[in-house]
Amino acid sequence: MPQLEIITLDNETLRISGNEILLLTYLNLSEEYITYNELCELNKTAEYFSSSGYGDQVKIVVIDISNSTDASLSLIGEFPKLIFVNDANTSISPNITGTYTEFGFTRYPAFVYMRGDLLVWRKAIGVESTSVISGYIDGLLKLGDRGIFSYVVGNIQAWNLIETKKARVSIYICDGFGNVTVILSYEVLDAENGTMESDSIMRNITEPTLLSYEIDLPNNSYKLKIHVMVVRNEVSEFSLTTIYDIEQLEEEKVGEEFPWMQVAMVVVALVIVVVLGYYAYRKTVPKTKRRKRR
Repeated sequence: MPQLEIITLDNETLRISGNEILLLTYLNLSEEYITYNELCELNKTAEYFSSSGYGDQVKIVVIDISNSTDASLSLIGEFPKLIFVNDANTSISPNITGTYTEFGFTRYPAFVYMRGDLLVWRKAIGVESTSVISGYIDGLLKLGDRGIFSYVVGNIQAWNLIETKKARVSIYICDGFGNVTVILSYEVLDAENGTMESDSIMRNITEPTLLSYEIDLPNNSYKLKIHVMVVRNEVSEFSLTTIYDIEQLEEEKVGEEFPWMQVAMVVVALVIVVVLGYYAYRKTVPKTKRRKRR
């Protein structure tokens, strides 16, 4: 029978109960300049669960695939909420040390989302943000086994945020299973945070996808508030809210009127130049010469 064993840097066995959730994070800690930002995200995630009351139930284990970590590593003191171990001190199969290759990884950063009873419901390669990690783990904590199938909003991007224009918004929905409804609700706010426009857009999805939207930004709009919710059978699986600033147009550009005054001034200036040139010519040409031309 597979059994996860993890020996800490203090040479103690990490105790794991069936209802706990583990995030096994595989990094090469000898490349500190690369791994530091990911450690910061993991630490933020640990602080989030600690403040939510799940600090004892969620364990974030950083596994060094270079096997060079020891108790004197400065990073350990900087991130006390994370558990640091060497890959050589982990095992899940009898007589085989190391779990990095046992989970089929050949690249890093790599992540395994696992319950204490060894149920693995997600593996990922690449950088994972705090919102994505907490989204998947929150789903299991709050929804039980149903949370295994949860979709998570991986990222929200917005551009062309200029008043009187159409803002463009894209939402990336990460790994999940089954049919769900993604609800995008938005509010366009004025300078006093009053709602100028609002609406909700619903779309059904059956797989991870990228969704795109266009939102009209009226004159004098200052902020765009976006709330995204993933709903399955009328139960919210995930929600995320973000606010964007809207760029203000210069006052004379809002109406985009034709510059009649400027054109008129140019025409008058040209007429004056022509008239002055004519009189200058009259004064410089001798009168006798002008008579001969008659």
